[in-house]
Parts: sequence; C-alpha cells; structure tokens
Amino acid sequence: MVARALTTEAPPETVARTLMAWTTVFGTVSFELFGRLVGSVTDAAAWFDAVAVRLGRDLGIGVARRETDATTRPAAR
Repeated sequence: MVARALTTEAPPETVARTLMAWTTVFGTVSFELFGRLVGSVTDAAAWFDAVAVRLGRDLGIGVARRETDATTRPAAR
C-alpha cells in the first residue's frame, strides 16, 4: 500500500504537520469557494497568502518573495 510505505519512511511529526497543512489549505480554499469568508476577511488573496506563509513556516519551507502577514499588513486606503 502506498500510504503505508510513505508513513513508514517519514517521521510521524512530518506526517502530522503535512496532514495539518493540507487540511488547512483545503479548508481555506473551501471557505473561499463557498462564501464563508464574506464578512470576516476583506482581502481573500491576502488571507490565503498569510495562511500559506504561516503553514510554510510551520513546515520549515522558506518563502522566496517578501513574506506576507495579514496581521501586520497596513490597512488599505
């Protein structure tokens, strides 16, 4: 079985973090597609960028361009 081969070669912490990241991305995209961000997030693209950057940090993946953080981004004028 492919899943068994993958999980036996990867450390459990890596498998857990990857699964958490994937479900977070899946949920974030689903919220956007089904209108669940309306009223909570004014800039969906910036929100997705912020989520992706934080997940990348958690997984130890670097960001090639300037990092985006929705919590520190100046308000739109």
